[in-house]
Amino acid sequence: AMCFSLAAFNPAQLPVRIEDPKCVAKTFPDYFEALFSVAQTPTGKVPVVCVDGPTASGKGTLAVVLAQRLGYHFLDSGSLYRITALAAMQSGLGLDATNETAIAKLVLSLRIEFKAGRVLLNGADVSDTIRTEEAGMNASKVSALPAVRLALIDLQHSFRQLPGLVADGRDMGTVIFPDAALKVFLTASTEQRAQRRYKQLISKGISTTLPSLRSDLEARDARDTSRAVAPLKPAQDAQLLDNSDLTVEESVDQVLNWWQSKQPF
Repeated sequence: AMCFSLAAFNPAQLPVRIEDPKCVAKTFPDYFEALFSVAQTPTGKVPVVCVDGPTASGKGTLAVVLAQRLGYHFLDSGSLYRITALAAMQSGLGLDATNETAIAKLVLSLRIEFKAGRVLLNGADVSDTIRTEEAGMNASKVSALPAVRLALIDLQHSFRQLPGLVADGRDMGTVIFPDAALKVFLTASTEQRAQRRYKQLISKGISTTLPSLRSDLEARDARDTSRAVAPLKPAQDAQLLDNSDLTVEESVDQVLNWWQSKQPF
């Protein structure tokens, strides 16, 4: 893998793709990070796979596995909105239009890190805090504020690094990375999404009911699809994938097949 990566610098500029970049993990764990630090590749040339979809559609799980299989970086844009909402509330700001400018300004001072599956806000682990139903509802509220969305755009663009990026969200393919080579819009029935979220919350010891979850999902869908800025919708060139009756692996395989068909070699 290391030899072939160097072969990519051949005089004829012939393309080289390594199927299993993680095979160097034991001999030189930071090899590709070192390589990419000296490689000169325009940001627009870094490959991006976008996975968009409504709440509880399974896009996060799909995107994580895709990133692992491809050896790409991972962006959970939803976490950024959850973190922003949390930081705003910690600062005593209400999540409404009257505080829009203040929240947008707050975004610029946040230090957000994704490390080993954990999410850090200014050095504090907030992984569990931002995964509650309340945090999800709050994220939906701040995402409807245009100034906040604008403040988060540059941060999301910064994740586009070699060897590539899998971006999970609601407007990755329509707004953040409109030039992405592959855009997937994931869907599932409201009933299936509620069932998934119910099992997830119960496993964490959080009490809830299916009717209340269905109601919450419908409310969030309505808010996300009707907002004035970046409403939830598939990109015109997106591949639609209904995973109501698919396993995670089946969904991953389908997206990888689409991705393979997009490759020039």
